[in-house]
Amino acid sequence: MNYKIEEINQSEKKIIFTVDQEKIQGAITSELKSIKKQSKIPGYRPGKAPLSRVKNLYYHHALIDAQEQIIKEGIGLLIDENKELKIISTPEVIEIKMNDDESMNFTLRIELFPDVDVTDYKAISVTKTKREVTEDDIQASIQMLKDRESKLEEKGDEPIIEGDYINLDFQVLEDKKVVDEVKNYSFYVNSLKDIPGFEEGLIGMKQGEEKEINVKYPDDYIREELREKEVIYNVKVNKVEKKIVPEINDEFVKTKLAGQGLNNYEEFLADIKKRLIENNKKLQNDEMLKQIYDFLIEKNAFELPTNFLKDSMERYKEDKVKELSMYGYKKEDVLANLKDEDVKKDVTLILKKEIIKESILKKEKIEVSDDEVNKKIDETLGPLNQNLDEKGGEQMKKYRHQLSHRYHEMLQNEKVDKFLIDNAKIKEIMPEKKDSEAADKIKKTS
Repeated sequence: MNYKIEEINQSEKKIIFTVDQEKIQGAITSELKSIKKQSKIPGYRPGKAPLSRVKNLYYHHALIDAQEQIIKEGIGLLIDENKELKIISTPEVIEIKMNDDESMNFTLRIELFPDVDVTDYKAISVTKTKREVTEDDIQASIQMLKDRESKLEEKGDEPIIEGDYINLDFQVLEDKKVVDEVKNYSFYVNSLKDIPGFEEGLIGMKQGEEKEINVKYPDDYIREELREKEVIYNVKVNKVEKKIVPEINDEFVKTKLAGQGLNNYEEFLADIKKRLIENNKKLQNDEMLKQIYDFLIEKNAFELPTNFLKDSMERYKEDKVKELSMYGYKKEDVLANLKDEDVKKDVTLILKKEIIKESILKKEKIEVSDDEVNKKIDETLGPLNQNLDEKGGEQMKKYRHQLSHRYHEMLQNEKVDKFLIDNAKIKEIMPEKKDSEAADKIKKTS
């Protein structure tokens, strides 16, 4: 089997294979013999029909199987002999041809990781918004900790108020017909703001009660078929629980946060401020990196391979379904709300950033050592590190090996991002007034 490689464009190539008569006919004969062993042909005992008779009946089937086997072999040969080719999607068969001399030709289209020579990635002008940690920020963080450490306690015959955690069954009726039904749905009363009037209708109900709640869906509701429609929710409350919020003081810190090296409330406040400062720095870096990569993508124009982009879009959708299903959204509703043009835009940005980073890694010879990877794994695993060690060295070794590639790639990305920021021209600006007001509004309502 011979082949030649022809270039279609920067990231796509065409591979034309030639298979001689002896090989393809031998593969067809092999398939016919396999079929013969399993065939039941009238007039012959199972597996005993002459090969010529099997060929008359099953030649086309044998030909297709033989072609598939040879194409698979050809792909393996191509990969083995051209290890420098970074094939990023399944090779596509674009032509199969049987010749008069009983030889065969087939053509593949392969997509390669784009080899882009990125330029102008130093001294990029960017702005950085000034951010300071306020008392409101600290109090919001404390409230988040209170919410996380709160416990639920059944309310018995007490009515529902905002903030309660409830479990209910409900039916959705449109024109007196049931269009949806859910059992044992649990949530906090103040978390379903996308259905105006629904939570308000629950306020004052008690465990075991039933009620009809009239709802009109907004024009931007996630399920397009329900937008602006009026429906009735038939609701039955199964359980009502109230949240018991802890007091954050020295005793709480000693009991709950000793594992973080905190011994009293003052150390806790200092730790919060430190984390908020780090978070602000991350927000600033994200702000600058967006400007940097937008500039580089525009400055270094290149196309993504068709199937690579298509496959990546499908994986993106699958990830979104998994993410939103955790919040109770159905797969069909999530997919209906994911517009192809928006997905394509998001995925194109993600992939082009990865390709640009790969180019800068090579050009600047940015490397990540095994020691750096191991240190990052140790920091992430924390106490789990010791638990796995106690259970057995082999288990720990296997788990660390699984993490090593992911952390190696993550550290590479971090180093490229840091390099770009360190080499950028940065101008600090004050936050826009409307952004500050919006942030204040969020803090007051949280």
